[in-house]
Amino acid sequence: MTDNHKLLFRLAELMLQHEQHILPVDLLFDDGQIGDFVKSIQIDSPYQQMLLEGVLTESVRDEKLYVGFTVEGYFHYVLGEVIYSKSEEKSAEYLKEIIEHNKLNGAKEGVEQCLIRDVQNGDLSRLMWLIDRCEDYLSLFTLPLANVFHLFNFQNNSKELFTKTVEELLKKQTESDLIVLENVMAFFIKSQRHQIYLSLARCIFETNLPQNSRSTKLKLHAIKYIDKSYRKTQLENLYRQMRSNKPKVQNATIYIELGLGFRIISEFKKALSCFEIALNLLADLKNQITIRCHHSLGLIYSDLGNYPLSIKHLYLALKITEKTKGKDYFSAYRSYNHIGSILHLIDKKNIIKSITHLKKGLRLATLHFGANHTETAIIYNALGITYGIKKDYKKAEIYYLAAFDVFKSIYPKDDPWLSTIYNNLASLYCSTGELGKALTFQNEAIEISIYNSGENDVLTAIMQSTYAKILNLLNQTKDSIENYQKTIKTFQLKLPSEHLYLQKAHSNLGIVYMENGSFSLAIKCFLKSLKVLNYYGDKFLDKKIELINWIIKCYQIKGNNSRANFYKKMAQKILEVNNDR
Repeated sequence: MTDNHKLLFRLAELMLQHEQHILPVDLLFDDGQIGDFVKSIQIDSPYQQMLLEGVLTESVRDEKLYVGFTVEGYFHYVLGEVIYSKSEEKSAEYLKEIIEHNKLNGAKEGVEQCLIRDVQNGDLSRLMWLIDRCEDYLSLFTLPLANVFHLFNFQNNSKELFTKTVEELLKKQTESDLIVLENVMAFFIKSQRHQIYLSLARCIFETNLPQNSRSTKLKLHAIKYIDKSYRKTQLENLYRQMRSNKPKVQNATIYIELGLGFRIISEFKKALSCFEIALNLLADLKNQITIRCHHSLGLIYSDLGNYPLSIKHLYLALKITEKTKGKDYFSAYRSYNHIGSILHLIDKKNIIKSITHLKKGLRLATLHFGANHTETAIIYNALGITYGIKKDYKKAEIYYLAAFDVFKSIYPKDDPWLSTIYNNLASLYCSTGELGKALTFQNEAIEISIYNSGENDVLTAIMQSTYAKILNLLNQTKDSIENYQKTIKTFQLKLPSEHLYLQKAHSNLGIVYMENGSFSLAIKCFLKSLKVLNYYGDKFLDKKIELINWIIKCYQIKGNNSRANFYKKMAQKILEVNNDR
């Protein structure tokens, strides 16, 4: 131990002993270990060095000179070393005594640092004991337990070690165990340790947890990381378990998590049911859970193609957030992001509004998370989509690549976010005619999506649609048609019959048939697409005119002028309605 280290160690030790985070310098003069250091006025003495380097700070109070650590975090670190040294041969009860009774400002954080040293030395016994007996101080145990999983993650038998640790933690099956596990999961998400989060989530799902709402919530956090073939069964089991008891207000968050789980497997109607139950439980409350519920309803109505209702709930979430938390509250970025992503789907004239909302969300996300965070990258991606629709491909590429860099640096190579950004980049390069690039990205996108969600998932179908478009441009007509047909089959299975995804898919397939001389098949596709648009009444008139003009063209080429004239009259009526408006 160097003299500098000895000085700092002893200073922290005296602070623990006197239960004060600043000490009178006079008190240190007579100390047998560091008194000489403090008395010395030589510039190279340990005490003077620590003052000059800003590790320690002197201050005057009541005409007395005091000394303390300048940086709180560094003090906690040194104090942890002191507590660890003093408690090496002692039980966890010694640490509990410090947590509950020592008045030193920073004593609890010192115990936290001590437990991290325990973990680094392979001893989890005191940590486990304290978790079960210090329910009022559970936040102190998040970092030590997170360190356990962080260290195990780099070992070959990490799965076995994760399972053993969780089982050891749950031996007594107290509520505290689950709370600390929840905190650890939240820590890994916040610190973007997604690979460790993934491993821990799988482990939690496979562990026999006690039957209560908190364990249900933990399992729901893990649902997207278990094997896709079990997800639906497990979700339905959890749903039945929840519905077997009378709904309670405190279970609203569970229903939200359950709904998000159903959303992952494209069971949108079941997800909607869960979110509606949650909203009914919350009644007139205006809190963070209500905000989350409205936000979730906004997402699910968007999935179902009901964009006006989606916008309504997202604006409600934003309004409650700004009223209760202020305009710069960090979670408002989510509402801005999704509102911006949907406005232009209602009407392409809203494209500037969309960009404005997205940039407001980007400002908040960057302010609270920084530029290289998942939440910020999600908005980069949304801006890429919006600029792509605006046909500003240069800006679209800039935002897509910014999102791609963040996702690639944070997530494992088979994460769904990477498949999303691969798909969007492929779509962009398809629009710019860079078909080689587009095909490379799209193959990656489909492979990852099938791995995570299976072939019959909505997200996979969206990616197959992009793939079909690329194949058509590469003159691979047969494969293009086959992929569009797969897309339509999945959409028909998973989405409402009036969903705009179906309209677009029928329309795209019709164009391929038309370009390749299969006019009868093209007309059938265009009519199916038109049927979806008719559900929306006087909306999307421009799209209707476009479809009808294609139908007219097909009938004219076929030589069926009577049918062509019939649709010309239909187009004329629509134009008259549009002009009247």
